[in-house]
Amino acid sequence: MSKRIIFEVENFSVTYSQNSYKNRNVRDVFVNFISAPLSFLKKERDRYLVLDDISFKVYEGDVVGILGVNGVGKTSLCRYLAGIINSDEIKFNGNNICSVFDTNISIYPDLTGRENAQVLIELLFTKCTSAERAEILKEALEFSEIGDFADTPVNTYSKGMKARLYLSVVTSQKADLVILDEVFGGTDVFFTEKFKNRIKRFIKDSGAVVMVSHDVETIKEYCNRTIVLANKKVKFDGALAPGIAKYLSMETKIEVESKNLQ
Repeated sequence: MSKRIIFEVENFSVTYSQNSYKNRNVRDVFVNFISAPLSFLKKERDRYLVLDDISFKVYEGDVVGILGVNGVGKTSLCRYLAGIINSDEIKFNGNNICSVFDTNISIYPDLTGRENAQVLIELLFTKCTSAERAEILKEALEFSEIGDFADTPVNTYSKGMKARLYLSVVTSQKADLVILDEVFGGTDVFFTEKFKNRIKRFIKDSGAVVMVSHDVETIKEYCNRTIVLANKKVKFDGALAPGIAKYLSMETKIEVESKNLQ
């Protein structure tokens, strides 16, 4: 029996506009503006192609590690996969998506941790009953170990406390698609070890997972497949070991080239 496709990316590209004009110095800007102000203001800004016509499918049971150097488009891709930005080239076959990008997020900094957790639960778990949401809140607060701080404003929290609370809430219920972008930073070593066990159960119960991390050991620990992005393209899509080897060889090459330029 063939596995269910969780999502499909087909001929997908990402382009961003650059908030600058093609001028070399302040004098050029001034001269161009004085000579033709309307043309200057309407002038198209530079556009940069981040990802160029990439395609791949993710199936139920896949835990995909997205690898690539900084600026290659990993987070941009994940934001589209999460539905934060819509695209007709990405087709999702499921009911719910759980995405974790910023573990220090606080929706309302002046509200307490408990109140922020309640808001998150309302947003994330719309199909749960009031009783189920109350149970999710109770369990998440207990797991986060923030104790009495649950009833103090979030703007008094450290980064680690915010991360504990947020991660405890978003990983409390399984999802058809889970997107994790560098989620293991910001918490102390003791909570990180505890959270790793929770993530493993979360991944096992969910449909498919896409994970971004610069830590190869993290990719090895959780993933069963790798996609390597480079030069706006998918350079590798397949098994774990050869994918990591491909990424490390590319990273080493970039480091050598950078040293040669110095």
